[in-house]
Amino acid sequence: MLPTDTPTATHLPPTATPTATPLPPTASATSTPLPTLSANGGGVLAFSSDRSGRMGVYVMNADGSDQRLVIDTDDAAYPAFSPDGQWIAFSSDRSGNSEIYIMDAAGKNVQQLTDNDDPDYFPVWSPDREKIAFTSRQNGNWDIFVMDTSGGNIQQLTDDPAKDWHPAWSPDGMRIAFASQRDRNWEIYTMNADGSQQQRITCNDAQDIDPTWRP
Repeated sequence: MLPTDTPTATHLPPTATPTATPLPPTASATSTPLPTLSANGGGVLAFSSDRSGRMGVYVMNADGSDQRLVIDTDDAAYPAFSPDGQWIAFSSDRSGNSEIYIMDAAGKNVQQLTDNDDPDYFPVWSPDREKIAFTSRQNGNWDIFVMDTSGGNIQQLTDDPAKDWHPAWSPDGMRIAFASQRDRNWEIYTMNADGSQQQRITCNDAQDIDPTWRP
C-alpha cells in the first residue's frame, strides 16, 4: 500500500473538485460501538493491520484490549481520528485507485472525498475538524494538499519534483509539518497552513520522516 514510485511529471493538478456528501455536523456510532476507555484512562487507538488477509483499519483500547476490525475493504489504511473522535479518515483502493475516505467510528457511513487518477494517502484532520491534509500525486509529483471535509475546495500546498509526504497539523492549526526529499534526503519541513513559509528544520545524512506535534 505504501507509495514507492518516483514521480517525474510536473503538470498542474486538475481543477475539478469532488462532489462528496458534506460531513454531517455530528454522528453517533450505533452499529459497532468503539471500545470503552482503558482502565487507566488511556483512550482508544486506530491502526492498520493485514491480519485478516488484507489491509484493514482496527480500533482497540490503549492497553491493547478489545481489538476489533472496523473496515478491511480494499487496502484500507492510514487511519486518522477526527478531533471529536466521531470520524476516521483513511485511504483505500476500493475504487481502483487509492483515494481518501471518511467513515464514522463504527465503520459505517463511508464517504469518498477524493476522486482522481493518481493515488492519495496519509490523511490528517485539522484541529478544528474543518479540513483534511493529505499526500497526493495528482499533479505528477508527491505533494501536500488540503481540502474541506466534504472533499471540496482542494488546494495544493507544496509544489516540488521531490516527494512531500506525511503532513501533520500543529495543535493550533496554524502550521503543517511534513517530510520531503527535496534536498536529496528525507528531512522534516514546516509551513504555514496555507503552504507559505516552507522551511527545512532538520539537516543530516540520515532519513527523517513521520513528524508529529506534541499536543
